[in-house]
Order: sequence, then structure tokens, then C-alpha cells
Amino acid sequence: MKREIIRRILALVGGIVLVLMYVLTLVTAVLDIPNWRRYFMASIGLTIVIPILLWINIYLYDRWSKRNTSFGGVTIDKRGNTSESDENNISDV
Repeated sequence: MKREIIRRILALVGGIVLVLMYVLTLVTAVLDIPNWRRYFMASIGLTIVIPILLWINIYLYDRWSKRNTSFGGVTIDKRGNTSESDENNISDV
């Protein structure tokens, strides 16, 4: 439940930033402000960068917020205790 709320908040913030950026670009172009081309190019670049950064943040939050983390057959819980899984045990061969 907590993850879903954080994901929605991040997505909402990203959407608001994109909309404000588009409005700024439109206003500067309509008012013929000298640097409107610079704002337009930044708008195009950030249209690609912001969703990618949001995706990375959400992905990393999901990975780090899980209770157990597994690395090569060794599970590490939040307290730092380790346990080996039977998947990598080759003594049965």
C-alpha cells in the first residue's frame, strides 16, 4: 500500500513538472522572449529525461524496500542476517 502511494506521488510530481515546463515554453514563445528557443530545446530534452529519472527512482525504491534481498543464492534480511538457499547447492550431483 505504501509503495503504491509513493509511486503515485512521484508520477504526479513528474506530470506537474512536465506541464509547467510546457506552459513556460508556450508563454515564452508567444511573448517572443529572446531565449524561447533555449526553453523549447530544454523542454524537448526534459520530456525524455524526467520520465526516465522517475522510472529509475521508482524502480530503486521498490528494490530497496523489499524485506529480503537475494544475491547469488544468499538472502540478506533487513537485520543483516544471511542464509543460503538450496538452489545453488551442488552436493546432490
